Amino acid sequence: MIALVRHNPSQLRGLASYDCLRIGESLRWIERGVTGGLLSGAYAGAESSPSGLNSSRMYPLYGLCAMLRVPMIFDFTTQERWNAHRPEVEVIAADFPELDIILAPPPRTDAVSIARLMQSFARISFALCPQELQNEVLMREWVECNARERILFCSSPKGWANSVETARTVPLHPWVLRAYLYENAARLFGFPTAAERVA
Repeated sequence: MIALVRHNPSQLRGLASYDCLRIGESLRWIERGVTGGLLSGAYAGAESSPSGLNSSRMYPLYGLCAMLRVPMIFDFTTQERWNAHRPEVEVIAADFPELDIILAPPPRTDAVSIARLMQSFARISFALCPQELQNEVLMREWVECNARERILFCSSPKGWANSVETARTVPLHPWVLRAYLYENAARLFGFPTAAERVA
């Protein structure tokens, strides 16, 4: 992804934030950003929505993302927030089956809960740091067999450089590693594939 942006800075895009107290203005800003090629999705931290991720004031955002075909990213910084808000994500996924949802769980999240969400909702993917895949053998094996198109790379608290080095040593099949490091993100965020860049 870094090489793509270095050779074509126009591919650099952001994620939209959302103000649930200024719904109309936020939605107009997000729609302009997405249609103008400046934004490729929307982001919400679990702690930034005091009324809940599945509150009625958040639903206009999910509807817009589904309509624009851009993903919604939810970030969870602690296990407490993951446990508290995961049921809300399930409600959102059920209410918006056409919405791509990317979840960034906290470190050491139970692999069973990740697998269960993927099995229950076809459009939920996970941003996982390579350390998690390195340490969790069962998770790694399950991903290779069942969810190779549903995982995306993200850096860990140890930093970007450390995460990249770790990613290079994760024992995944080459095509699964390629999907994890680039292809899945390119598809979900609308970046060109390697073949499209060559053409």
